[in-house]
Amino acid sequence: MATPVIRLGLALCFLPVAARAATGDCSGWSDLAPATKISLASIRKGERVHFVKGASEQNGCPAAGEAICQRKDYLVGGDQVLVSASAGDFSCAEYVNAKGLVRAGWLPTAFVVTAPVTKPESFVGSWQGNVEQAITIKAGKQKGTIDLHGDATFGALDPERVKSGGVNAGSFKATLRPEGDTLSFTDSGSRTLAYDKGDQYACRIRMRRLGEFLLVEDNHNCGGNNVSFTGDYRRK
Repeated sequence: MATPVIRLGLALCFLPVAARAATGDCSGWSDLAPATKISLASIRKGERVHFVKGASEQNGCPAAGEAICQRKDYLVGGDQVLVSASAGDFSCAEYVNAKGLVRAGWLPTAFVVTAPVTKPESFVGSWQGNVEQAITIKAGKQKGTIDLHGDATFGALDPERVKSGGVNAGSFKATLRPEGDTLSFTDSGSRTLAYDKGDQYACRIRMRRLGEFLLVEDNHNCGGNNVSFTGDYRRK
């Protein structure tokens, strides 16, 4: 909480962060509510581990010892992942490459090692989500505070949308006093409020720091149609 004041083996398409579709499927973390558990982990050194299909890709998956459940994409030792759930001998994990593109799916838990997080990480820096998401966080004027500014678009990479003026945009600003590795706030337009304050159309955002990642979730009220800050960010 906060107080207001690609690897070659990953040849298949990358997907944006999305909620888990159904039991037996893994599409990454679903939300950043305080009770949601997400941990930082890495692939065991010296290993090459393939992702495993979910239930909607193949009946009976994920399942151990069945080659039919193995996907072509893989990770290697040392690759960091975000783990959000488990099913039997498998962990629901996300891998984020240097360009901010995400691959999510099941991994055999035996090859996933939890990475220790010993102290809260700094939020300060320039953060890149997907190619249409950017967040800048700087030290605030008052000691112990930070100033946040985010910009996002939808359609900026589509020449036809750009030509017709159909690009949607969104932004937020906030000043907070961080406490631990999480932030939550409402941008009311005139000032920063607590997450559950402000009117129903206000922009609400949650953030969480995990290792080299900044995880962000908004309430879809932070810009035009289809504009969202939700996703996994890395420092530029």
